[in-house]
Amino acid sequence: MIHITEVMDSAIKRTRRYFEDEFIIGAVEPGQITGTLDMLDFHEMTAAVNIGGPISLLVAFSFEQGLLDALYRHMTADFIVPVDEEAQYREAVAAEIVNIVVGNCTTDLQQQNQGVSMSTPEILDKEKLIQRMKGAVFSCQNLNSEFGRVGINLVGQKEVFDDENHYEKWGTP
Repeated sequence: MIHITEVMDSAIKRTRRYFEDEFIIGAVEPGQITGTLDMLDFHEMTAAVNIGGPISLLVAFSFEQGLLDALYRHMTADFIVPVDEEAQYREAVAAEIVNIVVGNCTTDLQQQNQGVSMSTPEILDKEKLIQRMKGAVFSCQNLNSEFGRVGINLVGQKEVFDDENHYEKWGTP
């Protein structure tokens, strides 16, 4: 069985490595926040995927505008983006990053005879998430960079977080 801390550890490690290797952006970790969905704070853009298998969670990466701008500039540097398509490309950048990072996490999270499945990325807002996952809780780890921060949010039913008191260990704000 996979514990929620293993998912977060993998997501942090893979995000930091991807940002450093691909974008030359270093990231440092502040503290972790856990609570109910009404306490969740999304930044300017949030992309999410669902993972399933040994653990079932929504993994949402929420980007502050400055960081998203830096990632966008890097990923679109080799071509001209029409002005009327910039918003669409920004969403694609956020979705691609969560897809790559969480895709890499699946190798860390596989169990002996059980792989980890992953949905296609989607752009979320807080209201849509709360309506979709009533009664769920979250854990968020923010990674700060020189351009802004990304919040790595794990969202699931409370039972997933309660396994071996991981939810209680983190505490609630």
